[in-house]
Amino acid sequence: MHEAVRLKLGGYAQNLPDGSVEVVSEGTDAELEKLEGALRRGPSHARVDDVQRLQVPLELDLPRSFDVR
Repeated sequence: MHEAVRLKLGGYAQNLPDGSVEVVSEGTDAELEKLEGALRRGPSHARVDDVQRLQVPLELDLPRSFDVR
């Protein structure tokens, strides 16, 4: 969340029932690459096994700020 806010990205992050985390965000390719790098590193108390990057429809109504759900 902190990196997304620093990059001024809109979107959200939420924990999923299987223990994974879904992050949906909108921004330039450069901003999203920086966010992806931060996601791959993860916070100090977490273990990141994999990060998958998918395109979502532009019609998806994302928040202008970044939220944690």
